[in-house]
Amino acid sequence: NFNQWKALVPHSVSDGLFYEDTEIQVSCASQQMKYLQRLMLNFKQKGGSLQGLNVQIKESDPGLKIQCSPIRYTDSGAQVIVMAMIEQAFDRSPTLQIYLPDGSVNVELRLPIYINKFIEKVEMPQANFVKNWNNITFNQPDTF
Repeated sequence: NFNQWKALVPHSVSDGLFYEDTEIQVSCASQQMKYLQRLMLNFKQKGGSLQGLNVQIKESDPGLKIQCSPIRYTDSGAQVIVMAMIEQAFDRSPTLQIYLPDGSVNVELRLPIYINKFIEKVEMPQANFVKNWNNITFNQPDTF
C-alpha cells in the first residue's frame, strides 16, 4: 500500500530527491541549527507549467511551530521554504499537501523534520563540574 510506504520515509532525509512520479518532482535541501530547521523544497513539473501550484501544511504536532513561505517561481520550477521550530519532542512530522489547479497532482508527503541533538559550551569551575558529573553518573537522571 502506497500510504504505508510513505509512513516509512525516514525523518533524516537531507539533500536530494524527495519525491518523484510521472508528473512532478520534488527535491529537498535541509539545514538545521540547534532546534531550528529550514527545508528548501524545489518543485518541477514534467511537461507543463507550475503556475497555480498550491502547497499546504497539515497535521502539525503541538511540539512544532511551522511557517511556510509564499511560492517563488523560477525558470526551473517553483520553490517553497519551510521553517520549523522544534519546541518539544513530537510524534509525527507534518504533512505537506501539493496541488495543481488542474487536479493532475494531489500528493501528500511527510516533511523530513527531525530532532537534532546539539551541544553548547558551558564554562564552570572544576568543583561544579565534578559535582554535576557525579550527579549524572550516579543518579542517572531521566533526561539522559
